Amino acid sequence: MSEVKLRLLSELFYERNAANHEILSKHNRPYLVLIVLYRGLTFAIPFRSNIHHTHAYKFQDESSKRTSSGLDFSKSVIIQNEDEIGDAAHIDSAERKELLKRYEFIVEKFQRYVDDFIAGLKKEPLPAKYKFSALTYYKEILLR
Repeated sequence: MSEVKLRLLSELFYERNAANHEILSKHNRPYLVLIVLYRGLTFAIPFRSNIHHTHAYKFQDESSKRTSSGLDFSKSVIIQNEDEIGDAAHIDSAERKELLKRYEFIVEKFQRYVDDFIAGLKKEPLPAKYKFSALTYYKEILLR
């Protein structure tokens, strides 16, 4: 199993990606992300407390504090410089336990999402299910 990296995104990331309106951001509250390497790229998958769609991994553990929390693949971003990754971060202990137990499954599910998303990018128009994905901002990078 690869190292599980939980981080915050840096202020530099938000400054450099200000034009991407699908990125999750709240004033003075950076989002916690899981860092995943795939296709030679560094992806940051944000944790969210309320996910109401299927492009995600939702925590299943009954002891999790939130009922629809998980990793939102549709709001994933690409990290282009190491200084865009911020400090280490922590999550709820039940969610951390599940993340460690299901890590390989989660990464494989995310990789399928990325592959399907790239296939969707090659279609005109972009399939509606990807319309609000933060990855649309990285179209040129993903189609290389």
